[in-house]
Amino acid sequence: MDDLQALIEKIRKNVVAEAEQRFADETFQHLRYSIHNGRMPDAESFACLAGDSGETMEIYLRFRNKCVDKATYVTDGDLQSCLCGSCIAELSIGKTVKQLLEMKASDIQKRMKRSGEGLEKSAILAVETLHKAVENYWLTTQSAEAELLKKNRETRFI
Repeated sequence: MDDLQALIEKIRKNVVAEAEQRFADETFQHLRYSIHNGRMPDAESFACLAGDSGETMEIYLRFRNKCVDKATYVTDGDLQSCLCGSCIAELSIGKTVKQLLEMKASDIQKRMKRSGEGLEKSAILAVETLHKAVENYWLTTQSAEAELLKKNRETRFI
């Protein structure tokens, strides 16, 4: 069994080394450690969209002081979808709603130092999902503020 374990470890190391050479360092870290991956139970906003190939991207956002405090993603897509989800979550942290809406798929490609049709489609899906999450956040905060204004405008008898 020790020979089998050694063989498995050698193959794993070769795969890791090959991936490190193939991807930029930061990109590899996103893949290897699944940075920002997972659902967020205390998210203030969430969106889920499906791509042309049927893969889904979920983005979760939590805000503090009008900026994203925490962002996570979940996808059932391929490695490029994972890269884009992790990258868009990381790029979102510290950003305001306006800055989030200014993000583009090319921002992911620049950050990952990669391009290609598959990555572009995944990046577009990630950005569109982010924008939908921001829209959902805006709608919920605006409706909460509208309710508060309505309550404050109610006639008060003295």
